[in-house]
Amino acid sequence: MQRVLTDMTFPSNWTQETVNTVDQTFRSKYPVGINGSGLNDKKFWRDQRLLDLARHKLSYVDRDYRITRFPLSVPNDQGQALSRAIENGLKQVYKQVKVRLVPTNEVNSLDLSAQPWNLAASNLGTNGIFCQLGGAKYVEYKQGHSVRFDMSSVLDQLHIKNNETLVIGPGAGDLTHLSVNGELIFNMTFDQYNKVQVQRSYSSIVTDDNQAYQAEYQPKTCGPFQHVMISSVDKTKSSILIEIDVQQRLSDENEEENNFVSVIRRSLKQYSNEPMALGGVFRIEKGTVNAHVMPDFLDEDLTTKEQVENWLKFYEMHAPLTCTSVILTDDINKSGFRLEHSHFFSDHGQAGHYHFDTTPQEVHYRGYYLVCNEAVIVDPAT
Repeated sequence: MQRVLTDMTFPSNWTQETVNTVDQTFRSKYPVGINGSGLNDKKFWRDQRLLDLARHKLSYVDRDYRITRFPLSVPNDQGQALSRAIENGLKQVYKQVKVRLVPTNEVNSLDLSAQPWNLAASNLGTNGIFCQLGGAKYVEYKQGHSVRFDMSSVLDQLHIKNNETLVIGPGAGDLTHLSVNGELIFNMTFDQYNKVQVQRSYSSIVTDDNQAYQAEYQPKTCGPFQHVMISSVDKTKSSILIEIDVQQRLSDENEEENNFVSVIRRSLKQYSNEPMALGGVFRIEKGTVNAHVMPDFLDEDLTTKEQVENWLKFYEMHAPLTCTSVILTDDINKSGFRLEHSHFFSDHGQAGHYHFDTTPQEVHYRGYYLVCNEAVIVDPAT
């Protein structure tokens, strides 16, 4: 409490004299009066102060997080029917489609840390967790702008202790590091003590001249809304890994609901009545995509979709682009999950939030997705 009050410019020397001074000031500002008149003003001041303190505490990355965990449906046939369902769904949208399960021996020989993938780990690991930190409302409403998360603390509180833990996914950068709001692509590994081993994350911000600017990102903290796929990089254990390769979109219409990720999510939804999730990485090998980068926060709440879209900065960005991506079929128990989210980085300085491709005859997607066992939401924005 003292730390919070000190940060809010309260005096730190809490002597009896200070307490008396605060008490006298409070009583003079909000007198109870005869028959209790003024008591409601006192209650309002107290409630408002407690609310301010609770909001301020969310800016501490070492706080105790509110964590809710949900088991997910996992195929019992090693993913054979699931891969067929994804393939059938993609064939409705793309001319050339290849979907296959990656054999265990091939999974262990993959090196996704090399070019062109540039992941922090050699493969996507096992025991995948779809994890959401915060929520979109923290971005859209002023009171959530200072919310931050620390991945080491999140892993500790999830009781994850692997020799090597992979954390990849899209979200918002830490305002205290970037000095402005911006996009984030987490791409790092942690050791058994949940300290960063390999850091290959990127951020993307909007510059003063409205250009998108990609930069390397060193912190293990993020802003008010983040998705990650957490997994154990362990070659002694098997996993369900799906490789997807598609080219040439059949429709010339640029429809966000038919983007690469949305088609996969709909295919999952048709395959299973129970919640399922995937996490992984895909490359846009050829083509151009519509993408946005969040500019700095506005000093106002964004209460409508139109306001959000007018605030975001949209760009055309070109291949090759590497996307970290998460997919969830359902908002489990209406907990506030966002169902799909993908951010990309590149070797040519372009990074942002993927929406859809704009070159149907040219586009080429290739990637890998891991089936997740669990969905977790941390400090949801309710």
